[in-house]
Amino acid sequence: MLAPIRRDKIAPGALECIELLRLRIFVSSPGDVGAERAVALAVAERLQLEFRGQVELETYLWERSLLRSTDTFQAQILDIQQADLALFILWARVGTPLPLDQFSRPDGTGYASGTEYEYERALHGFEARQSPEIFCYLKTAEVRLSMKDREQRAQQVAELDAVSQFVDKWFRNPDGTFRSAFYNFEKTPQFEELIEVHLREWIRDRLKAADVEVELLTFPDAGHGFKGAEAQKAEETMLKFFDQHLKPHPKG
Repeated sequence: MLAPIRRDKIAPGALECIELLRLRIFVSSPGDVGAERAVALAVAERLQLEFRGQVELETYLWERSLLRSTDTFQAQILDIQQADLALFILWARVGTPLPLDQFSRPDGTGYASGTEYEYERALHGFEARQSPEIFCYLKTAEVRLSMKDREQRAQQVAELDAVSQFVDKWFRNPDGTFRSAFYNFEKTPQFEELIEVHLREWIRDRLKAADVEVELLTFPDAGHGFKGAEAQKAEETMLKFFDQHLKPHPKG
């Protein structure tokens, strides 16, 4: 969706020339990958700067939303079918089962977790109207099991088995071949590298599909992932670009 946006620092009169492609990214995962959720948000914010003037990115994470104590978590979380991209991150847990009286499949069965519910919702949305697109990431780092608490250890093993069952159900065929694509990573920095490459390419594809010329601004010493003084340099360079390319020409 294209939407107008203000740019107070751009040359007067250039405002009418700017339209942004609005893209909503939904990050879905259990709570054991908090570091990766934070990284996904940070990368999206960096790419917002990188593609400034072309896209408006909204990254949805449930923990940054207002959730009232008068209803369940899932009932108040954004419907994932309203997103343009659904990012799924799994490691050692699938999550907590949803209440059957509120969330059930047409056959009456329940969902093992909000993540499972969101994945199936996203998949149905894509099958119906090609949205949202879906990227999946599986963390492969070793999980530390409790050696003192037998019940806790058994619960951890059961949760690991649930993750394996989820992956087998949605990403592998009965003969062991791959049914759908997903990405493995071991450590958070590896996830950061992956997600930045993938999101950048996805944004470019969406801009091309919307017939918006991709004008990715780069300069020699800053690279990607602007921080500190580099972020200020990126800001100045992009504002200069707007002044040069969007400043209205005098009427003849």
